[in-house]
Amino acid sequence: MDNKQEEKSILQEILTKLSSIGKKEDTVKEEIAEVELSQVETEAEAVEVEAEEKVELSKEVDYITKEDFESYKTELSEIMKGFVQDVEKEREEISEKVVELSAQPSADAIVHSPEVKEEKQKSFQYGKNRPRVTADFVMESLNKFN
Repeated sequence: MDNKQEEKSILQEILTKLSSIGKKEDTVKEEIAEVELSQVETEAEAVEVEAEEKVELSKEVDYITKEDFESYKTELSEIMKGFVQDVEKEREEISEKVVELSAQPSADAIVHSPEVKEEKQKSFQYGKNRPRVTADFVMESLNKFN
């Protein structure tokens, strides 16, 4: 009897431990779900704040002043003048190179020397011993005119 009671007590202990483990898993799952919900809520709030900021930014439109426009215009014209000067310098360099190259004698002319004779390509005839049909006669007559 003592063995059966010991076995029952051991089984009881195992069952209580297993049930407590299941409860711990449930609480952990609940905590995870709560954390996920709080993260989703904070993300939603962040999106709402960003949307509000975008609306505020779109309402605040800064227009360029006449003085700023004139200063940007002068800066752009200076950049364009510098670009035009660079292009002119490059053209002068290219023209100088052309003059130098034209002063040099040209290379010797290339002469063709046919040393290698080409072999005739082999022609293959397919089905030359087959009986001729009407289509063959028609094709031959058509090819005579070409």
